[in-house]
Amino acid sequence: MEARQGLVILSASFDRSHEQWPEIRPENPVPTFVVFGRSNVGKSTFIGRMLGRPKLVRASRTPGRTIELLRFQSTWRTGEDVEAQKKHHIYIIDTPGYGYAQRSKKEIEKCSRMLSDVSLHPPAAGVAVFLWDIRRKPKEEDLGLVRDLSETWPHLQVILTKSDKLNKSGRQKARRDLAQLFESPVVMSGEGHAASSQAILALAKRLEEVV
Repeated sequence: MEARQGLVILSASFDRSHEQWPEIRPENPVPTFVVFGRSNVGKSTFIGRMLGRPKLVRASRTPGRTIELLRFQSTWRTGEDVEAQKKHHIYIIDTPGYGYAQRSKKEIEKCSRMLSDVSLHPPAAGVAVFLWDIRRKPKEEDLGLVRDLSETWPHLQVILTKSDKLNKSGRQKARRDLAQLFESPVVMSGEGHAASSQAILALAKRLEEVV
């Protein structure tokens, strides 16, 4: 069990994997966070923080290794007031990272179709979580995906990763610049559990909006 202010992660486990979105997408209204992002943006690390069990999600040393959808399940207890806290069963789904040029043509096409299917068919209580490396300038491909998610999904949260690679002034400038392109991005500041707290709590607030 891991606790943060306003959030307690009670349990977490791997559920299943599949290459077809209809086989993974929850049909019942279970709150579902689906994580999108370029290869090597830190999705596995971030999902490990969301689950409160970093070792549950294996981060590959080779970018672009994941070419299927991975579904995890967790139980969160949310709320600032202890007496009014609510318990939620949630799903967290990892999508293949995109933009990795060293995949085969067949794998690139497969991942592209998969991401398109996921982005265009959100679950009933879905929250799209788009991770972006704060040091990078988005290309049209990235902005197009975010536009699709914002138009199709009921909720979207942008999380800025890799901020520990910049100094304080660099982080502030990068965040201001990206805020012109992404709506209300949340910065993961530094490394470790404490670093992800602000971002995870932002998702806990999104959870309250979908239940």
